[in-house]
Amino acid sequence: MIFEQIQKGDLDGIRETIKSGVNINKKYNKATPLHFACYNNSSFEIIELIVSAKPEIDSLSLNNFTPLHTACKFGCSSKVLKLLLSNGANPNARDIEYNCPFHFLCESEPDLEKIKTLVEAGADVKLKDGDKRNCLHLCILCNSPQEVIEYFLKKGVDPTSVDSFNLATLHYSILHRASIGTIQLLLGYGSDPNICDQTGASPLLHVCKGIPNGAEIAKSLLFCGANQFLENNQGENAKKIAQSNNQTEICTLLDQFKDFPNPLLQLFIEEKECDLQILVSNDQKIPVHSQIIKLRCGIAIKKTGNENENEIEKQNEIDSYIEKFSKELCLNYEKDEIFKLLKCLYCINIDASNQFQEIAQNVGFIDFVNRAQKKLFFKDLSQIFLLQDKKLLNLL
Repeated sequence: MIFEQIQKGDLDGIRETIKSGVNINKKYNKATPLHFACYNNSSFEIIELIVSAKPEIDSLSLNNFTPLHTACKFGCSSKVLKLLLSNGANPNARDIEYNCPFHFLCESEPDLEKIKTLVEAGADVKLKDGDKRNCLHLCILCNSPQEVIEYFLKKGVDPTSVDSFNLATLHYSILHRASIGTIQLLLGYGSDPNICDQTGASPLLHVCKGIPNGAEIAKSLLFCGANQFLENNQGENAKKIAQSNNQTEICTLLDQFKDFPNPLLQLFIEEKECDLQILVSNDQKIPVHSQIIKLRCGIAIKKTGNENENEIEKQNEIDSYIEKFSKELCLNYEKDEIFKLLKCLYCINIDASNQFQEIAQNVGFIDFVNRAQKKLFFKDLSQIFLLQDKKLLNLL
């Protein structure tokens, strides 16, 4: 009887049935009245009335759904979620497929208010589902707003995590046509542009097959260190795939990016004749030894036909050492994406500080300038490139 009353929305009838002493935990088709009310997306008043009868709040239905699982999957309001949680519902309960309640929020209704409700009640946003997908994977699948993606990133959800097919969130964002803003956001929070799936394909290789805004996305990936020379399991690199799919704009980009210097050195203008190069900022001048500007990473050396193993080893050692410097700089500013931001500045033949904010926005680091004091940033950066460190001098 109570299940029929719930379906009809008969609040008074439910109240009388509860007063009569009905077993509030009795199941019909493996669901309790509370499960059914959540499945039916009943009014808050009906669900509150059922909860007041003290049912088993984490009783399991078909597929081991708790009422909270059901409420999240079938669109119950934040108010209902708070009611269940305040009465002891487990926000990290697992169903038979290893889904937590918030996984359903991410894949069916990316409502930030509801997500925050579960997180504030103790939901562990880093938990994965049965396919090893985290909440970022699921949000990207259903084209969540960027604010939802950024919320999880700020909560520490790993954008480099891969699912059971070795697909990272960056792969998902490309395969499921996420916005360029979402892709830049993932890159800004540390997504690896060179991570490969089971087919050996990096995000860039997927872009080269041809997708909307492909050239713009490829440019963002290349700016953030995507290696165009990586090959998939069929031995195809980015250029070959782009040519096969008539992606002429991407082919042009790949040609422009194929001989970039060491990524950390991409701040500097392409004047290579003098012994000492100057980057002029509003705050100060940063001298850079011309030998560093001429460095090429080991991969580039190999691809351009230089087979001198000693030279390759030397260049790799220099690359590694300079990257260590960059990481130390990042720690000072509590922003590990600074290294990626430095990479992005190479192609801009301008005074870097004048358009610092614009560049940051273009690559997804919108709040970078607001958090970093430019004067201190350039001062610290200059210390790295003054070449006072003897180990680096010896390598050169």
